[in-house]
Amino acid sequence: MGGIGGEGRAYTMKFIFIDETEWGGYFGVAVVYTDSYFYNNIALSVFNTLNKAGWDMKEEFKARGIFSSTIGDKNKSVLERMEIAKQLIRTNLSKKNSAFSAYFAYMKGNKTLQNYQKLLETIFSKINKCNIKKSGKNLISIYHDRT
Repeated sequence: MGGIGGEGRAYTMKFIFIDETEWGGYFGVAVVYTDSYFYNNIALSVFNTLNKAGWDMKEEFKARGIFSSTIGDKNKSVLERMEIAKQLIRTNLSKKNSAFSAYFAYMKGNKTLQNYQKLLETIFSKINKCNIKKSGKNLISIYHDRT
């Protein structure tokens, strides 16, 4: 029996998480791509890593805060943040079957609809195409913040 969470990976749903950043005259977009087969384990691994490190769960762990002790959990030093980031990256270390893929594209400029679309086009051209179709259409779910 196939299906989400079922036997095999034939019917997994694809997830794409999008976040953007703007700093120092540059605009960037990050995309994390995975499927439902791996998602639960990834989420548990991230939660466990942050919990084990004593990260305040009321504070978001953001990549741009790794080198700043003023973003996120202010009780964590930059060295502690770097170690947390290393542990999170280890979640995905695999030569054959990565649990997720991460992409980042940036450009000189600021956040505009045109720049956002240009960077997403760049990233999406590198993402493996969804191989599951229904009525001839690729099935994919995209999550992004609305800021």
